[in-house]
Amino acid sequence: MKQMTTYLKQLGLTEYQARVMIVLFCKGEATAKDICTYGGIRQTKIYQVMKSLEDKRLVSYKYTSPREYCGVTPTKAMNSLIGKREKALKQLKDQKQESVNLLKKLELEPIEKNSLHPMWNAESYKL
Repeated sequence: MKQMTTYLKQLGLTEYQARVMIVLFCKGEATAKDICTYGGIRQTKIYQVMKSLEDKRLVSYKYTSPREYCGVTPTKAMNSLIGKREKALKQLKDQKQESVNLLKKLELEPIEKNSLHPMWNAESYKL
């Protein structure tokens, strides 16, 4: 499970989101309680995680009691996540030349000690 969790995290999911998806990939459908049991997720977090996965269109649910969740296929989920990463990377690539041009025009000015955030200015702390 750890290797698959790491891979899904690299695709942009959180730890809990990755665990949920793995449970749903393996079981097909599961209740929130089952997902918590097999995924090692705290019950206080499960509905928030499920909502975030619904927003990503990776999970849906049946109107049963208790509610049963089902995920998209592993291939569809991974293709969707990879597509989002590729789109973000393309945007960064498209902005690269503009950023390089801005850096060439940038003129640095000295920063006064007093304008530094207190965290970076140890002198501002008195014991």
